[in-house]
Amino acid sequence: MKNVLRCVVLLLLVGLVTAPAWAAELRLTGYVDNVFPAFHSNISQDDRDVTRNADQATFGRTRGRLYFNIIASDDLRGVAGFELDATWGECPENQGSMDGVGSNCFNRNTDVPGNIETKWLYADFRIPQLPIGNRMRLGAIPISVTPLHGQTVLYGDVGGGDWLLNFTDQVALHLYYTQFEENGTHNVDSFPGSRVAFKFGEDYATGMTLRLKPLDGLDLHLPFVYGHLTLPSDSMTSQSGPGKAISSVFTNVTTESRYYMGVDARYRFGNTSIEPTFMYLLGTRKFCTPGSQVRATNTDADEDRIACTSPVGSPNDTSFNAFFGHLGVSHALGPWLLQGKYVYASGNKATDDINNRGNGKRANVKHYTHMDADGGPFYQEWFEIFGNSEVDGTGIDTFTRMGESGGFDRFGWHEIAGAVEYKATDSLVLEGALGGFWATQTPACPAQLRSLTTGSCGSPTTRTTGDPQYNFTGDSRYLGLEAAAGVRYTIMPGLTWTPRLAYADYGKGMNQNNRKAMDAWVLVNRVVYIF
Repeated sequence: MKNVLRCVVLLLLVGLVTAPAWAAELRLTGYVDNVFPAFHSNISQDDRDVTRNADQATFGRTRGRLYFNIIASDDLRGVAGFELDATWGECPENQGSMDGVGSNCFNRNTDVPGNIETKWLYADFRIPQLPIGNRMRLGAIPISVTPLHGQTVLYGDVGGGDWLLNFTDQVALHLYYTQFEENGTHNVDSFPGSRVAFKFGEDYATGMTLRLKPLDGLDLHLPFVYGHLTLPSDSMTSQSGPGKAISSVFTNVTTESRYYMGVDARYRFGNTSIEPTFMYLLGTRKFCTPGSQVRATNTDADEDRIACTSPVGSPNDTSFNAFFGHLGVSHALGPWLLQGKYVYASGNKATDDINNRGNGKRANVKHYTHMDADGGPFYQEWFEIFGNSEVDGTGIDTFTRMGESGGFDRFGWHEIAGAVEYKATDSLVLEGALGGFWATQTPACPAQLRSLTTGSCGSPTTRTTGDPQYNFTGDSRYLGLEAAAGVRYTIMPGLTWTPRLAYADYGKGMNQNNRKAMDAWVLVNRVVYIF
């Protein structure tokens, strides 16, 4: 398969280069992103124990993305996007990556087999017979149902299609459909006692976003998204958000029907911008029948099936009742850009039984989760440790970066932050950010990880001590404070140097196993070439 992919790329290039003059035009865009050196302390996703800061790493890595635009006309084009990334040097400890950077490593002569990922492969076209402006994409597409602010509900690279209809300059409608997993040989809802190995279920999302411009300077987007998940896995509700952060988040779950609705807006007047976002999640989560088997994690092998632990006679479903709100304000004052934001996301108590295991208080699902996310939520910008990283977000973009004791989104998220930029010259920008972070519910070992017999906190465990990763014992909602600062220097058009330093003072809410959380820091030196 790896050789086939290489041949396809080669034939694509050769065919386009040798095509006659009247054939499609080829345009290449993309970037080459290098980080060296990167110093990390107490944020290793391999250790996941913030009470010891001996886990330090120094490494380099490279990521490149190539986007081929095959343009037949203004009304028709094809797009193919590929990604290559790797850590410098031999992969440590027989791992496929260094701190989640990638699945390959540049060792010895840098011959890395199979180091090509398909990102995009779609047709992009307009239907000229329609009397209104329109644009359709079909295939492996990048999608954002709230383009003003990126990740809110559905954001990333997916298989499916979307259609943008422009009725007027003030009114447009964005329609979309994405397929996450395809149905197997039978439906587990119809046969609750059947084996589920190799039966993915029918997982998809569809919806629309109404885009309005009612006033000069005001963009108002109203999304509505429906998602259906059968035997959901961690990756179905995010690569790096709530579904990924806490183990066993889908224990006993057979199907979910999710409805997302809300408002995403930006109002600009003069040098000021006000950007409110509010999203609400409702729907139903259904549980398995005692005696059946369910998916244990995000794999699909027979040995990864576990018996349903739903109590006999218990209700077979619960409801979603979750939301998040964000308010961002920015103002430009000469060479200065001043920014602030407030974020609040609902969450569950640690004692809430949202997996129908019978240990804890039965509750609705109150923590907000995305659909098939690619990267963390947009409101985690500006920060390297508590955020998605401004300069090194290659697979290390969980709520607490790199998965280090992550999963506070299970308990909700509360954030107050500010950022400032100073444009010293046309080529040089100095920037910094300061933020405080809290959980909306007190972190402790979640009910789905507690033993049904002893009540003790279970796996996953930390690598060094073998203690439960999610046994938070600080009895506090305060997660910590982070300060970050950096430079953006344009060496020449297309080539930018962006070093950044960040320090986090972890709060009591991150204490684990009756040990105090230590501080963390990051220094990243990055050079990126965009073409």
